[in-house]
Amino acid sequence: MTRFRRRLGLRTAIRDDAFLLGGAVPPVLLRGKAATTAVPMLLGALDGVRDTAGLASAIGRPERQVDAMLSLLRRHGAVEIAGHAAESGSPEAAFFALAAGYLADPRSGDALRARVSRTPVEIVGTDPVTAVLTPRRAEGAPLYAGSDVEGLTERWRAGAAVLPVRSAGNELVIGPVSRAGSGLCPRCLAAGTAEPGALPQAHHALAAALLAARLPMLLARDPGPDALHLDLESGRTRSVPRRRRPGCADPCGPAARNASTSPLGQEKTA
Repeated sequence: MTRFRRRLGLRTAIRDDAFLLGGAVPPVLLRGKAATTAVPMLLGALDGVRDTAGLASAIGRPERQVDAMLSLLRRHGAVEIAGHAAESGSPEAAFFALAAGYLADPRSGDALRARVSRTPVEIVGTDPVTAVLTPRRAEGAPLYAGSDVEGLTERWRAGAAVLPVRSAGNELVIGPVSRAGSGLCPRCLAAGTAEPGALPQAHHALAAALLAARLPMLLARDPGPDALHLDLESGRTRSVPRRRRPGCADPCGPAARNASTSPLGQEKTA
C-alpha cells in the first residue's frame, strides 16, 4: 500500500483561477476549477497514512481523479511517498525533505538521506578547495571527488563513479558525476578547465564552502550530463553540457544534451 504525504516546506496560495505551489518546490501555477477546489482538499488530506483509496474517500472524489491529481502533484514535487517512519524534526531531515521537493523528486526526505548516508566519498587530488571535503566511510560503492584528472580517470576506468571539481576563470565547476559506460571520461569532463587552486585566492574559502554545501544534493540526485558552474563573483549558477573530445580513446558515454531542464539547470542568482 503506497501512502502519500505533503512535502515539508510546501507553500500554497489561491490566486483567482489558479493554485500556486512554492516554498520547497519550484514555483508553478495550476489552473482550472479542480486546481482551486479539489487540489487544496487533497493536500489537506495528505497525512502519510492514507493511500489513494483512503484519500478519495476523505475528499469525496473518484479514485481515478485522485490518482491523476497525485500524479500531477508528484511531478512538481509537492507530494512524496511516505516512508515507514515519519520524518524526524532534525535540521538534517528538514534539509533532505526540502531538497527532494526542490528537485521534484517523489522520494521522501528519508529516502534521499539514506542514499547519501550509504555513499562513501573519497577525495582524489589536493588543492585549497577540495581539501575542505572530509572522506566519509559507508558501506556502499564510493564516489571519488576531486581535481586530479588522471587519478579520477584511473578510478573511472575501473567502474567507479567520479565527480570532477575544477575551475574556469572565476567559476567553480562541479561535476557532472560520471561512471564508465554511462558517462564521459574525466578527461573530457575536465576539458577547458583548470585546478580549483587556479581560482583567485580570495575565492578559495567561498568555493570550498559552496562545494561542501552542494555535495549532499549531488549525492542525493541521479547524475546528469551537465557540469554545474558557480560564478564566485556574480553569484550566478548555470549548467553547462559537457561533450566528448574528438579522438578520445576512452569508452565515453553518449554526448551530453544541448540544454538542461533540471532545477539546477535554471540560471539563478544565489
